[in-house]
Amino acid sequence: MAGPPMKVEFQWTRQSAGTGTIRLAQCEGQQIPKETTVTSGIGNGVVQALTTESHSACLSAGSKQTIRPPKGSFVYLDVGRWLNGHQDFGLVWGNQAVLCKYTAGATGPARTGGGILKQVGLGANLLERFLAIPGVSEVDREWIATHRSPNYDKITVILGDCHIPPSVPKSVPRPPTNAKWNNLTFGSAWDDPRAWDRSVAHDIFGSRRSTDALAEFFDKLAGLSWASQVHLVQAGDLYELWAQQDRWFQSRPSGPPGVDFRSTSAVSSCADQIAYIHDFFDGVFMGLEKVSKVFGSVKFLHGNHDNYLWNSSVVAAANAEMATRAGRAHGSIFGNRAFPLSKCFARESTGNVFSNGMLVEHGQRIDTSNSDGNQTGHDATQKVVGDGVSARVLKEFDCVRRESFVFGAAALWVTRNMDFSVYVMGHTHEPLVKTVEVVHTIGEMKVYPYMFPGGAGATVTWEVTEKD
Repeated sequence: MAGPPMKVEFQWTRQSAGTGTIRLAQCEGQQIPKETTVTSGIGNGVVQALTTESHSACLSAGSKQTIRPPKGSFVYLDVGRWLNGHQDFGLVWGNQAVLCKYTAGATGPARTGGGILKQVGLGANLLERFLAIPGVSEVDREWIATHRSPNYDKITVILGDCHIPPSVPKSVPRPPTNAKWNNLTFGSAWDDPRAWDRSVAHDIFGSRRSTDALAEFFDKLAGLSWASQVHLVQAGDLYELWAQQDRWFQSRPSGPPGVDFRSTSAVSSCADQIAYIHDFFDGVFMGLEKVSKVFGSVKFLHGNHDNYLWNSSVVAAANAEMATRAGRAHGSIFGNRAFPLSKCFARESTGNVFSNGMLVEHGQRIDTSNSDGNQTGHDATQKVVGDGVSARVLKEFDCVRRESFVFGAAALWVTRNMDFSVYVMGHTHEPLVKTVEVVHTIGEMKVYPYMFPGGAGATVTWEVTEKD
């Protein structure tokens, strides 16, 4: 199991005496893994504000007060990344949340008709069947404490950040230097080393090392005889649309988070890059097509590096562009190959998936520099392209800041009146599954604005009971 639970204590102060209305003051955490990668500088200011305020505050002396409900818990599941040879994903089944990994090329006992292993058999439960798929292994798990009746007739696969770039596949080597290119415009990445360098510069997370594994994973899942009981949620950043790309969205300095294109041409440019990604990695996207036809459901979220997909206009434009390319060769840049038609799926307009006590979001909501409409994260991404030192920091973890995200998940749980029992996110690239215990006290603290939707003005009107 995942060890002792993480603990979050919300400390509140009265807004006005006698009303029972209280205001968020501060948050304290225990057993939360410390930040180890804030040296990338992305969101560093927010991290420092959080850690300074959170750990310097203390409860005031006097009577103890408790907010009803006084405590509760939920499971926090970070599904990690499908990047650079690391293939993490999450499973939610019944009352269990499981962190898993996938090893490409793994073989196992004989399979029956593309279905599950003979040794497990269809009498096994869905979780046992899934964990028996060759290449799939369990890393950790937590039991989900819930008042709902667990659903054991479905299993949900949550896939995190993939950051698939518009880059030549890993199998394409760098062409040798050739003097013919010295005074010519760029050729293709298949024969011009300059074009190859420019192409692979989009791959800041080493994503191309894991794309073949993803295509293989989808093919295995599509062949399951019980695939109709499997549900897929891709939690955002499926595509890499920031690195070495213009910023096609407008900044939103105020108002609700959102993604607005700067112009019609920006929509076209973004759609072209999505089409290139589908062409370069057609095995992945044809695999998605397969599972979408046999799974119980497939749902997609936008992340920060593919934030454009929140806007339905670019999804339509990308599918229209791919339709014009399907079935015809694209010239030397694609090795004169013709590609089948694949699909860019629409993203959930709510920015999350909520189902039977499970809430999934990408995680950029709590990450100030990468939240929808904020250009800071995009600007920082451009700085690490080609910078080996900064890129190494960014590539694997993209600045974890675990305390920020656990606090943000707990705050969402409170403001939604505890309507989910398991919270799932991507974004950090660092997998983790742990129970979070939440308690409430009242003290006199400085208002802390980062965690709650609505900022420092967030209020709760539960009954307050005073105790000696």
